[in-house]
Amino acid sequence: MTDRLEHNMMFAPRYSGPATCDVVGPAELVDLVAVVRGDIPLDLRPSTEAIRGADQWTFFTRDIPAVNIGCGSFADYHTPRDDADRIDYELLERNTRLAYAVTLELAGGREP
Repeated sequence: MTDRLEHNMMFAPRYSGPATCDVVGPAELVDLVAVVRGDIPLDLRPSTEAIRGADQWTFFTRDIPAVNIGCGSFADYHTPRDDADRIDYELLERNTRLAYAVTLELAGGREP
């Protein structure tokens, strides 16, 4: 694939509805996320359009492959109300499993 890559996961999902995550990046990485998801119960909303201001934007502008996986946004992000009691821990667990699967695949399938 490449010797340089950035991937970013939003680890504090707040949704209490369907477990849908946006996957933003080049088609090759977006497709890889869908494949390695396996039986993790997450619906993926793929996009190859970089989001200006998102964490991966700088990498996109420098032609470094980057993928961003996030499960929505919320009004209290980075405010005093952004507390742990608002986290959807079941969705957090699924997102963490996906992060591990993607990272493992990008590392060539080698366990740490």
